Amino acid sequence: MDQMYYVQGLDIIEFNQLKDKYWEPGLFKKIMNAEQLRSVEAIDKAMELWPEVKGFEFSGNYEKVNVTVENTGGGIGKIQVLLNGKEMIADARGPELDISQNTALLSIDLKNHPYLVNGDNKIEIITWNKDGNLSSPGDVADFLFEKAKLEPAIFIVSVGVGDYTGEKLDLKYAGKDAEDIFTALNVGAQHLFSKERTFSYLLSTDNKSGLMPTKVNIVKTFNEIAKKASSEDVIVVYLAGHGMNPGGEEGDLHYLTQDAFSPNPEVYKDESVRKSTTISGVELIELLKNVAALKQVLIIDACASGKLVDNLADKRDISSSVIKAMERMKDRTGLHIITGSAADAVSYEASKYGQGLLTYSILSGMRGLALKDNRSVDISLLMQHAREMVPRLAEGIGGIQEPRIFSPKGAESFDIGILDDKEKSMIPLSQEKVIFVNSVFMDITELSDHLNLAELIDEKLSGISEKGGSSKLIFWNVKGYPGANKLSGTYSLSGDNIEITFKILQDKNTIKSFTKKGTKTKLDLLLNDIISAVVESIK
Repeated sequence: MDQMYYVQGLDIIEFNQLKDKYWEPGLFKKIMNAEQLRSVEAIDKAMELWPEVKGFEFSGNYEKVNVTVENTGGGIGKIQVLLNGKEMIADARGPELDISQNTALLSIDLKNHPYLVNGDNKIEIITWNKDGNLSSPGDVADFLFEKAKLEPAIFIVSVGVGDYTGEKLDLKYAGKDAEDIFTALNVGAQHLFSKERTFSYLLSTDNKSGLMPTKVNIVKTFNEIAKKASSEDVIVVYLAGHGMNPGGEEGDLHYLTQDAFSPNPEVYKDESVRKSTTISGVELIELLKNVAALKQVLIIDACASGKLVDNLADKRDISSSVIKAMERMKDRTGLHIITGSAADAVSYEASKYGQGLLTYSILSGMRGLALKDNRSVDISLLMQHAREMVPRLAEGIGGIQEPRIFSPKGAESFDIGILDDKEKSMIPLSQEKVIFVNSVFMDITELSDHLNLAELIDEKLSGISEKGGSSKLIFWNVKGYPGANKLSGTYSLSGDNIEITFKILQDKNTIKSFTKKGTKTKLDLLLNDIISAVVESIK
């Protein structure tokens, strides 16, 4: 994409300038699979070019900059203004500007702008033709500005939604994952920035005494940070829970807040429902633009709402519209983004560690697997480690995507923490757990499970699994999975008495055998005896 370009007359048109309209992630694969592509106008005639920036003229102590823009035949479309890589004005045209006029003079106020830093600054103007399908490559002016230098601070926002409105969307690990990331980031940040310069916000459904991750509370948190942050600061945002794409060629990623109530994506096509229960990528852009911090990180460990079925075989890529939404977010805010989304809730929670796989990878990196000089939490190094580790952890689990990283072109990495050996041990990292899948039981005489023992036992196993990090095992509601354990057995009845013989199987190999006796009238006691024996055997 950086090496190829069009030539029109004497004008070079880079692919990045056409990205907004023509870029289609995964295009080759879609063509090979004969998928329906979105409809775009063919480039079969001369393209109408973008307005040309004729120069920058600063006045005062860089308090204002005047920019002259000249129409080259394609009209004067929106004019973006970025300061130090972050969009400060989405469209600098005034209401009186005629898109067909020959020239336009823009006056951009820089006085006391929160994105200004002490020292070298960069202002960039990106112009568009009137149709909005071709942008300029960007015109840049560098300038030196002096302002009072502040010690940098870090703002940590960790959001996890596991307990949604109703029960159909609930997740086991998202709330706890947010708490674990919150703890880990705080440990490292307080060492690097000091306790006084570390500002942390936890919004988790597992933290019942704290702030709940409703849309109102999330927006309120960002607005509070916007009042405190300066351009030298760092902000790290972590989101765990359900993500969703309502569809359409220009679809956006929507993060479901605690207010969400339905697993059916059709419900969220209603704009009023979306606005009250989700935070879109567009909304997140605006929230982050209000925060002056220029060093920004977004971590998304989510699953796709609306596919809550027992399917571990369907491995799907993140939709191209969501990838494009992430690119827009990165381009307009200067964000470093990593997303390790799963195709469905089952694959999101299909982890031997009782944690989202992206979260586990990040925590393991902070524990020592991805530290610069074995002590500094470098954001690029951490993201790269997670991108490489998640696929290894997800072997055999369909629906888990290789994490995608979106970083601004040419942007430098930065540290978000320092960890010594004692602090590394404070990073909460779950241990590998024993996995159980659907049980099989049968009356040896009737050759059927008329007592529904398998279902009842699976409910017990699921109840243990739902304890999250404190559970001894993990239960997946699927028929099979390589390396997982399964309870398989028969039972016989004699009046009220019942005798159950069963095994713990792993890949058809017997791990342990049991015989338990009880009565139908006290079946729950017998089931508890079976579960206790299973739990004891895996210690």
